[in-house]
Amino acid sequence: MAPMEKVERSITETILWSMIRPFQLLIFEPMCLNLCIFSAILLGVLYLFFGAFNLVFVKNHHFQLHEVGLSFLGILVGMMVGIATSPLWHKIYLLFVQMREAEGGQPGGSEPEYRLPPAILGAICVPVGLFWFSWTTYPSIHWIVSTIDFHSDVC
Repeated sequence: MAPMEKVERSITETILWSMIRPFQLLIFEPMCLNLCIFSAILLGVLYLFFGAFNLVFVKNHHFQLHEVGLSFLGILVGMMVGIATSPLWHKIYLLFVQMREAEGGQPGGSEPEYRLPPAILGAICVPVGLFWFSWTTYPSIHWIVSTIDFHSDVC
């Protein structure tokens, strides 16, 4: 039996304990808190882009409803680029683990910070993408330029 199975707890105690655990992680694990805040900001920005589609593509570029829907393809392409780069980020992560092992660390051991390189790139790409989008929303600029911007924001 696992140690968890040997503990005598009621269902209510188990549910309460499992409800407290996420808050303990947020309070006592600064890296977890920072990653949660970072993810919340990025998802909030992406959600705000959804609201900006009507303003930019309908009012400025005179798109019809179905054309506005097609403008979401820029986000799809950006997500695909992000997925395609996942093996690269995994190789970088494995390099960090190997460097730790070479320094005398536990074999296969890891640190949460080893997962940060894609976030560091995102911290550069997202503001660049936000400025790109904001400066290309004018009717005089072709609509594809704003759509291409979503590639860099999502990556």
